[in-house]
Amino acid sequence: MRRRKPEPTINYAKLKDENTRRELSMKLNKELTKNTKVELEREVNLDNTWRAIEETMTDTVKKELGYKQKIQKKSWMTDEILAMFEERRKHKNQGNRDKYREQQQRIRREISELLVYCTITIRMIGATGYLCM
Repeated sequence: MRRRKPEPTINYAKLKDENTRRELSMKLNKELTKNTKVELEREVNLDNTWRAIEETMTDTVKKELGYKQKIQKKSWMTDEILAMFEERRKHKNQGNRDKYREQQQRIRREISELLVYCTITIRMIGATGYLCM
């Protein structure tokens, strides 16, 4: 069973800004009045009206607030390693075990090198208070 990618999260932190809140509120009111009038003229079905309101609100909020940026969780997680993960996944899906294992070894080697580098860098900063190379 394949794992689904998580849906991007809406950036609600932008609502802390008073101007953003006011702007979003005005746009929501404008869109809701426009869309609900159209929906009410078309049909008097409560379910369809509710769906129209819900869709209008979510679309407007997504447009105005945008999505949270994905934050890198580990210091060794670079774009190169992520690309290597993707290549490894392709080999696995194609059923090519040898290339999959080879790619897995490359990934492990690269990660261990980066972990050593990160550890040395952290120790240098801890000992001297700054990075000296």
